[in-house]
Amino acid sequence: MMSVWYGIFVVFKYIFGLGALLALLGIGAMLLWFALHLIVRFSLRNQPADCCLWLRQLFLETPYRAPS
Repeated sequence: MMSVWYGIFVVFKYIFGLGALLALLGIGAMLLWFALHLIVRFSLRNQPADCCLWLRQLFLETPYRAPS
């Protein structure tokens, strides 16, 4: 199975270039982050405030910005 993934990687790299491969990896990472954000948002909506606080801070709360 690993050789199949490596073969796909090599073919893609030589056809489209390494930049396109890195761009696809970045897009995949952003989609994964967005999916996790939605899962956390809707699963923690009715939870107590102290339940999974680190997840809530990581995905839902924006950092404090001083008023301008």
